[in-house]
Amino acid sequence: MKKTWIVILFWLVIAAGCLVAERNIPLADYFLKPLIILLLIFWLKAEVPFSKIPVLMLAGLIFSWLGDILLMFDKAYPVCFILGLLSFLITHILYSIWFIRQRKQHPAPPLNIKYLFLVFGYAILLVSFLYPHLGSLKFPVFFYALVISIMLLTTLSFPHYSQAKPYFVTGALWFIISDSLLAINKFMIDLPFASTLIRFTYAMAQFLIVAGIIRYRNTQGAVNLKT
Repeated sequence: MKKTWIVILFWLVIAAGCLVAERNIPLADYFLKPLIILLLIFWLKAEVPFSKIPVLMLAGLIFSWLGDILLMFDKAYPVCFILGLLSFLITHILYSIWFIRQRKQHPAPPLNIKYLFLVFGYAILLVSFLYPHLGSLKFPVFFYALVISIMLLTTLSFPHYSQAKPYFVTGALWFIISDSLLAINKFMIDLPFASTLIRFTYAMAQFLIVAGIIRYRNTQGAVNLKT
């Protein structure tokens, strides 16, 4: 991972974004927030030849970038929240498909049943707390929770010998933390430092997933990585 200056710039953008979000400076945030995914794509491109970047993962990042933009306008235009949710839903589906494909190419032991209970148990518990506050968004939020839970499970079932697996699993966990904070803050209570917490956990999630792609490409020499 040679291009450390891109990583440094990424975390500077995250720090600046947290600061302007907490101080409610929307014009600055409109500039900083879209940079999160753009810098990660730039980092990925700098570390991995473009022809070897997994198409599904790159598409997932692009949908994440679109979701980031849409969610900046959700207070003024509520439909943007639904569209942003849909964008991230597509991201998780694309990520999951790629993780599943790698498992098929590199067989791994069956997923431990305890992970199913832990992951789906947490999703059910969270949705149960949110349910009275969701209004007309009950089904979309439930479906989103289901999809992101499946995404986490696909990382847990990733080939166990891969050095990239810890990056993917930890990234998926950070995603669940970030989305949980976002949902609680939006539907239940106003969390202290919500903008900072949500942005930092989201940045960690995407950063680790991209780091996992880079590590996987550089250590595994995976077949059909682009698919």
